[in-house]
Amino acid sequence: MLRKITGWFDWFLQNKQVWICIIMLMIMTRYGYLLYYNWNFGNTGKPGIQLYEDSDRYTEGAERIMHLSPLNDQQINYTGY
Repeated sequence: MLRKITGWFDWFLQNKQVWICIIMLMIMTRYGYLLYYNWNFGNTGKPGIQLYEDSDRYTEGAERIMHLSPLNDQQINYTGY
């Protein structure tokens, strides 16, 4: 029994690259499915990206970061940046 378990463990270690690829494929498949689902159905049932009350703060903050500009006080308070 112990030999069988160590055999499986050795096989797993020898094929580590394959397992990493399988896990990455599963993650990317899940992300793609969620992206497709949110794009077509979203939170409100309307297709496309939904922008709400504070969306401008986040999109402007991302734009400032891309252009290496400093964030304003309201954007600095949110650690999501």
